[in-house]
This record gives sequence, C-alpha cells and structure tokens, in this order.
Amino acid sequence: MIKTATPAVRGVQTPLLGRLFDAIKEDQRLVVVDFGTGSSAILEALQTHRVRLDAMAMAEQLPGWTVLETQEERADALANYFKGFQLESADWVLCWGLLNYLDAPLMGQLAQQLLPHLKPQARIHALIEYSSSTMPATPARYQLSFEEGKAHLSMESSSTTIASPRYTPKRLEGMLTGLKTENTILLSNGMQEYIFSRA
Repeated sequence: MIKTATPAVRGVQTPLLGRLFDAIKEDQRLVVVDFGTGSSAILEALQTHRVRLDAMAMAEQLPGWTVLETQEERADALANYFKGFQLESADWVLCWGLLNYLDAPLMGQLAQQLLPHLKPQARIHALIEYSSSTMPATPARYQLSFEEGKAHLSMESSSTTIASPRYTPKRLEGMLTGLKTENTILLSNGMQEYIFSRA
C-alpha cells in the first residue's frame, strides 16, 4: 500500500563512502560505475582525480523491467542494458539506494551482469533501508558533500512511500551471488551503509 508522506531531505554522514575517497591514491586512475539518478555533486567530488565515470541511471529503467512478465524477459532486458555501455573494469560501483527496489531474482541478475566488469579489488557501495518499515516509492537522488573532511549525503525523496524490504546482510549476500559483505555500518538516519567486494 502506498502512503502519502511529506517530501524529505535526509542528511547523514557516510563513513564507508568517506573511506573510499580517503583511499584514492594521488596518481590513481579511478573507474566508477554509478547506478544513481545522476548528480553534479558526484562529479565535483571526483574532479580533482583522474576518473572515468559511467552513469547508468538504473533507477530510470526499473519501471520498464518490473512490468515484464517473466524472469527471462527481465534478465534479457538487464543484459541488453549493460551491453549498451562500453564499461571498463570498475574500481567502484555506486548503488545508492537501488538495491532496496530489486527483488531476489533481479538482484541476482544484476550481480551476474556486474561481476565481469569488476576489478579484483573493486568495491560496491550501497545504502539499505533497515530501521524504517517504509521507504520512498521511487529511488531517491543523493547529493554528496564533505564537511570537515567527512562524507555526507543528503537524500531528495519522493512524497510517497512504500513498504521497505529491510534486507539483512545474510539475505543480501544470498541474492548478490559472487559478492560478499566487506563492511557495514548503521547510519544515524536508520539506513545501513554497505561495502561489498568479490566473494
């Protein structure tokens, strides 16, 4: 059931994302795949580094994928979407809140498509709704800022909410075949911040 909610912007410190930025080496060329809705703040945060950024805007594709009748059709649609990008092997994948909106089969298919494009040391960052039983009806847009050297995200969300799946670490690992939880932290806004890596 969809409930009307007041539009919100939730700001929160994200230590694990901050650690990724802190670990960038001065002469490193970084390849980043961004599944989010696009934000100039991400580009600004990375502009002092040598970066290739592939913005895949997965959230915009979700409505078309979820109405497909069979898992085979959804798997084909996802595979074809990946083929539309000439991805290099990635150092980072930024999922933002996307995984909250995927069911188990689609999440497994996403991991299957992603794995061939990951460097051995790649890190996948994600934010999972954990404490709240509801979440924005569509994936939020995130803005990144740094305050006193620490990474902060603000979330611009829709004005309606739906039930949150509240995936546990064990459940996520079961769906993201080939990946493992490297680190996770409960944030002050009730979301769980994750870093995944190759299993």
